[in-house]
Amino acid sequence: MVNTAKHTENEIPKGGTGKLVSGIELSEAEVPVISVVTINFNGGATLEQTIKSVISQNYPAIEYIVMDGGSTDNSLEIIEKYSPKLSYWQSAPDGGISKAFNSGLEKTNGSWIGIINSDDWYEEGAFAALSANFDKAHVLYGAMRYWLNEQPDYVFEASHLLLSKEMTINHPTTFVQRDWYFGDKGVGVFKPSFKYAMDYDLMLRLRAKGAKFHYIPQVLANMRLNGASDAHWHKAYKEVLRAKIENNLPKSSAYTYYISQVSRTFLSRTLRKLGLNNLVAWYRKRFSMIKKTQA
Repeated sequence: MVNTAKHTENEIPKGGTGKLVSGIELSEAEVPVISVVTINFNGGATLEQTIKSVISQNYPAIEYIVMDGGSTDNSLEIIEKYSPKLSYWQSAPDGGISKAFNSGLEKTNGSWIGIINSDDWYEEGAFAALSANFDKAHVLYGAMRYWLNEQPDYVFEASHLLLSKEMTINHPTTFVQRDWYFGDKGVGVFKPSFKYAMDYDLMLRLRAKGAKFHYIPQVLANMRLNGASDAHWHKAYKEVLRAKIENNLPKSSAYTYYISQVSRTFLSRTLRKLGLNNLVAWYRKRFSMIKKTQA
């Protein structure tokens, strides 16, 4: 167990002069910094892929922060290997996912902030696509490719228009303007009382406060299934229900949808256990609220 926080701090990377961002030539000082936070706990098997997907992005101004929860595997070796590319990192007990997110957010300085966990990774060219849409909204998000057993399973295309129903935005693809966390009109950070649906609660708060959302119609990130919220899907749905109620969505529809989601998920997982993946894909294609296509 790592009991003492370790960190390195470097200057925030900046673009050189004459960089093109969103088709406009900007000086070094004018290039918007994209801050990325990765949280990790004993994720050494996939952490390097995550880190490389950030530092290899073709964008001139990236601030990268890695918050490790006191890993006992090879995570620290990987983090130290890439520490020259990191703006900040530490390893210490973090008190859970929401608190780890918040600790990372507090270290950011960028105009835009994204969060990618150590089991996920960005698609090549994601930041270039992001920068082409900086002027479109306060919250930018895209499609996400899901992987099952290290094989691409399906692409989730996302839509903020259905947030009142469920989490129809892919959090690893989402970037939020800094002011909408910390500014005068900001909604604050993640609520530590949420262990699984903290991102959904945040999106509902942003929507209620009037943040403008914009969808980038391409894959921006990849996620492995069987993560924390997937493994504890029933608890996650209970938190989704609580997030709706706390954000003043109608209780009757919230409970009705909760029952529907639990039933659908139970059916889907049962079919997968029986090896009926083709039936799951057929059902997903015809009845899913969000377009999900085979990867």
